[in-house]
Amino acid sequence: MDFPISSSVPRGKRSWFYWSPSDLATVVVYNYCISLLTAIRKARLAATMEFLNGVLFAALGIGLLLYRRCDSASVVTAYSGSCLLSAAAALWWIRGAWKGLARKYRAPAAPGNVVQAHPVHVWIMTINLLTNLFSLVDRYMIIHFAPGSADDALAMVGQYHTSRVVPLLLVSIASMLAAVLLPHLSHDWECGRRESVSSRLNLFLKMLAFGLTAASGAVLFVAPWLFGVAFQGKFSGGMAVLPWTLTYCVWFGVGVVAQQYLWCAERAGLVGLAMGVGLAVKRRPET
Repeated sequence: MDFPISSSVPRGKRSWFYWSPSDLATVVVYNYCISLLTAIRKARLAATMEFLNGVLFAALGIGLLLYRRCDSASVVTAYSGSCLLSAAAALWWIRGAWKGLARKYRAPAAPGNVVQAHPVHVWIMTINLLTNLFSLVDRYMIIHFAPGSADDALAMVGQYHTSRVVPLLLVSIASMLAAVLLPHLSHDWECGRRESVSSRLNLFLKMLAFGLTAASGAVLFVAPWLFGVAFQGKFSGGMAVLPWTLTYCVWFGVGVVAQQYLWCAERAGLVGLAMGVGLAVKRRPET
């Protein structure tokens, strides 16, 4: 007897549905390799791996869309293939350097340390979930609280997302810098250099806030060309809310870096609390 999904999914697309777990597995392996390389302070190699993944995704995606099928299955397959090839390259390097890594990074022998780390693992998964919810809650609020019909709300979602195209790049840069910074801060923290962690993070936050603000000013300067020429004037509503989008993206990027201090201090619960409060605080538009 077929599964219930078999009767609702067209026959031509069932194979793609059944292959989805393997596609997800390649993404998990790729993200694990990125995290491992970042943790051992191989930021240059991790950045090379991400660049390779982007190039492979573009090449495979264009090839599959042109010569196979122009649908979402081709895009998913291209991304899965790029993750698989990038992870294979990283695993090849890790395999060759494993003996040296084992001597340099010794695992704690006490079993109690492993048990103590379990709450941190739970908080990491919770924080990742809350962070991803930030990309969904704004659409939820627009659809359910915006005035007008459902079509007007969906059009507003499209306008809003065009205003996030460039600002989200600033958040991605801040997140990448935070991931690179954390291993160095945690190393100083474990060595007892707590004041050094505080001073270095304060300086980095000031420089980051200045850099993101300057970048936001540059985005506002080129916004008329971006929305008028690149977007062909179809998303004027996105340009109207662009300053607000840039503002919250700058603050979100600064917050992502600032929370690295709580990671070093093993206060991950406060990071989750801050994320939860940020999701819970909302204001219904006045009608």
